[in-house]
Amino acid sequence: MAKASKKIGRYAALRVRAGEVLSRDGNRLTMIGALAVCFLFVALYATLGYCMAALSLLLNPVILTVIFAASVYFSVRLLVAPTVLGLFYMAMQMTRGEETVLADFFHFLGTRKLYRFALRVTRPIVYLLADVAIAAVLTYAAFASFTQPTLGNFALCALTVAAEIVAGVLLLCRHYARFAIAVRCDESLTRADLGTETRRLFRAPTWRGFRFLGSFLGWLLLGLLTVGLLWVADTLPRMLVAYCLDCTPDQQQ
Repeated sequence: MAKASKKIGRYAALRVRAGEVLSRDGNRLTMIGALAVCFLFVALYATLGYCMAALSLLLNPVILTVIFAASVYFSVRLLVAPTVLGLFYMAMQMTRGEETVLADFFHFLGTRKLYRFALRVTRPIVYLLADVAIAAVLTYAAFASFTQPTLGNFALCALTVAAEIVAGVLLLCRHYARFAIAVRCDESLTRADLGTETRRLFRAPTWRGFRFLGSFLGWLLLGLLTVGLLWVADTLPRMLVAYCLDCTPDQQQ
């Protein structure tokens, strides 16, 4: 990949290589299926949020906000985070040329040891995003918009969503190599080991994360024009595989 990188740029070469990996053995369809399950989670959260918003017209919105925030936090912490880590596991298996099936999406729910490992790996991501606080503010803003649709309420919603996106991007870049290192190592890896391995592989992982996400920015924006269809069909699968390639030592030469 080194020669290709010199001709078309490192991240462009990664995108090409990721496309080649996805074109083998039905890998693209398998990854699309796993992403469809992820979007099902999003749809369920949206449905729950709208139901809570409707109930806020009859019940105390503050109580409903607490209930919704708690349900989002615990479901993300205990179910969504381990399964999303399964996406990275699938992408890593594909880069190794190993057979990958949709059931691998639930790899970290297979045994207690794997599940506890997934919780340990994803703990900083969940905590630092402050899911409870973000969900509470978003939900309260949504309830207020339903009952009092003022410009200020809508602005609060928009600012909160923007803040969450920025926080998520910064956090992903800060822990850029964490997931890829975790899924290619054994379950006994500790959080300290993850940090040590990251520093061994990358001198500036945060900057590398910004560069990686920036290389896909155009494709992500283009996906908005297709109502997210391009994201599921190509951009996100390619990003996952390219990410694992970028975090694999023998691909960095």
